[in-house]
Amino acid sequence: MKKISAFLLIFVLSAMFMLAGAMPALAANDQVDIDGADVKYSKLDISNIKLSSADKSYLITIDGDALKAAAEKGKNFRISMDNVTLAFSSSAMYTDAYKKAAAAGYPVQIRLHVKTNQSIDMGKYFTSGLNNNLMLTTKCTELSAELYVSGRKSADIYQFAAPVSFILDYNSIWNSANTVGKPQSGLTLAWYDLHKKTSSYPQWVRLATKLDLSNRIATGQDIYACGIITPIVCTDLNNAGGSVNGGGNTNTSSGIDSHWAAGDIRQMQSYGIVPADIDSSVLNKAITRDEFVAYLVKTLALPENVELAGKFRDVSQSNPYYKEIYTGVKAGLVNGTSADTFNPQSAITRQEMAAFFTRTLELKDKTVSTDKTKLNTMKDVSAIAAWAKDSCAVAVNSGLISGQQVSGGVAFAPKANTTWAESVVMLNRLRAAVR
Repeated sequence: MKKISAFLLIFVLSAMFMLAGAMPALAANDQVDIDGADVKYSKLDISNIKLSSADKSYLITIDGDALKAAAEKGKNFRISMDNVTLAFSSSAMYTDAYKKAAAAGYPVQIRLHVKTNQSIDMGKYFTSGLNNNLMLTTKCTELSAELYVSGRKSADIYQFAAPVSFILDYNSIWNSANTVGKPQSGLTLAWYDLHKKTSSYPQWVRLATKLDLSNRIATGQDIYACGIITPIVCTDLNNAGGSVNGGGNTNTSSGIDSHWAAGDIRQMQSYGIVPADIDSSVLNKAITRDEFVAYLVKTLALPENVELAGKFRDVSQSNPYYKEIYTGVKAGLVNGTSADTFNPQSAITRQEMAAFFTRTLELKDKTVSTDKTKLNTMKDVSAIAAWAKDSCAVAVNSGLISGQQVSGGVAFAPKANTTWAESVVMLNRLRAAVR
């Protein structure tokens, strides 16, 4: 009898372990761990992961082998929490830092932290009538992502490598809000860098949003991997339609949408790289060295590093781009005009930009070509400083800087200043090149 009981006990325990292995690891504190076996052997339907009720903080860990298996099976992730759903493919997690660690053979893991119904004093930012906006709720969804290498945190992820969809069922919110006279088609999702990770001066940014008016579903794409997302109504929008559209900024600046660089400007605003409330009067003015460097650092989402603070006697904490300048210098992307000066208010030249771009490409381990065949076809190649010729060749070959039409051909104009709009267009090309 004892032998039979022992056998039954072993059998029961074995069955329990097998059952546990076939279930997602959802713990009492709402943590789910996804490994390669879960995906490869369909132990867990990653396209239909449902977490428990709202008002919770969730930790979702995804091992590198799970991402690889998902890519091989052609399956995407879909994680639902109450009225919020995150949908993404494996490629969304393949940031440069992830790819470097994986290529080196280290075990990698992505950790997503999600907090539903995060409270924030929205009254500081949105009130009815301000910028034609109406906040629907003071509850937001907070999201952050981290890269772990060999079991230790390696980096925060500020921006995903591919679009991630944030899907909101806003039916209950709409019914409970005072939306009289407000168009449902004007609903949009807004993002805010709550912890100031991507910018020293974060601003609300409207995300490109698609609305399903029949089912009251709002979908935003290309969201950030840090900060909070909340729905607002903008009376100047019409997001109804079959594609994700209606993106822009909480402050609509007159004159921008008719500008030749509007598409790039709006895109860079949606990424939080350039200000959402930029005045159109600056678009055709020369950009200064400090402002350009600030946008360059934000384009790369470099972590703040002011270790070299004090290096330049003309860059103090009173400069609004103080942190970005020293972060860029520490990263080796930019330098001063002398050992102890930066000339922050001077207009940046095209050959200086070329040098900054080349260092950026090298930092991101991108292939660069110093072949001067294209550069030598330009009418003023002899005017380029010797120290800048290789960089100018790289910038032209990579398509980051185009020549300017002049009488009898094309010129590089190495010592010419660059307008704010031209700079943003070039930085947007750089952003695409280093992703």
